[in-house]
Amino acid sequence: MLGIFKKFKSRKHPEPSVEGRRLTIHAMVAMAAADGDVAAEEMAKIDEIYAGLTGTQLGADTIGQIAYPFLDQRVDIEEKLSDEQASLTQDEKVLIFKSAYMVLLADGLVEAGESLALEAIERGLGLSREEGAAIMKEVEAA
Repeated sequence: MLGIFKKFKSRKHPEPSVEGRRLTIHAMVAMAAADGDVAAEEMAKIDEIYAGLTGTQLGADTIGQIAYPFLDQRVDIEEKLSDEQASLTQDEKVLIFKSAYMVLLADGLVEAGESLALEAIERGLGLSREEGAAIMKEVEAA
C-alpha cells in the first residue's frame, strides 16, 4: 500500500481552490466514516494522502476544522458534491475521487459501505463509471 502513496507524491495535482480542498477533505472523511467512526489515525492518513497528491501538508488542526463540522452535520456526500460540481475543475473532480479511493484502500479492507460511498462520490462528481474505473486503475497501477 505504501507504493501508492510514494508514487503519487511525485505526481502532484495542482493545489485545488479553497472549495475544491474543502470538498476533497469532505469526500475523504465520508469514505473514512463509511465503515464506522473516523479515528485519529484515519485523520492523519487523510492528511498524508492529501499532501502526497497536492504537495500541501494541511495538518491535523486544519483537517479537523474542515472534517468535524461535516461529520457533525451528517451531510450526504453525493448531494453535496452534486450541488457543487459545476464549480469544480475536471482536475479537482479527479483529485476528489482519487483521494477518496486512496482512503478506501488505506486499511487494506474494502467493506460494502465503502464501495457504496465511493459510488456516491462518483455520481456526485458527475463522473461516468468509465472515468471512475480509469482513475481507480491509475491508483492501483501505482
